[in-house]
Amino acid sequence: MLSGRAVGAVAVAAFLGLLDSGCSSPAPSKPAAHAVSAATNTTPSPSTTLDAQGQAALVSYRAMWADLAAVADSGNYQQARLGDHMTGKLFVDSSQNLFLSEQRGMVGRGEPVLLRPQVKSEDLTADPPVITIADCLDERGFLLYYAATGKPVDNDPGGLQAATTQMTLVNGVWKGSSEYLGAEGSCSG
Repeated sequence: MLSGRAVGAVAVAAFLGLLDSGCSSPAPSKPAAHAVSAATNTTPSPSTTLDAQGQAALVSYRAMWADLAAVADSGNYQQARLGDHMTGKLFVDSSQNLFLSEQRGMVGRGEPVLLRPQVKSEDLTADPPVITIADCLDERGFLLYYAATGKPVDNDPGGLQAATTQMTLVNGVWKGSSEYLGAEGSCSG
């Protein structure tokens, strides 16, 4: 059954697990994404005590969600923008879920709010380097609608979900490569 909430991700950021057909792996089990422009403005700036790589990964994490939101809203899963801040399994799963949503006539509306993105760990000596970001996503303002009618897919109001996203350095750009989303209610605002 389809869920009307959008989670998303990182990967789940993005309509990962939007469909209960279920993608395996640590990708989000829910749709992930929609316009994060306003959400980005409400998210606190990264701490000045964070190193430059951690700061850059947080900036890319926010941009990843903004990209996912814009693509979900457009109803065009083929937009190149999705790959600007996503790679690997997260990119593939997000693209597939956006494609399936498009085929079913659904689009994302609203914005997920990134409540507390923080660098949880860094492994800058790995090949490629990785940074893990922990967050609490508020998806209550980002829901799925039928594009033709503008009606919600269901009556699920969404909720708060813990998110853990792995950011990988690819050609000098931090990109979401995998994401795990907790159950609704797994974090608090």
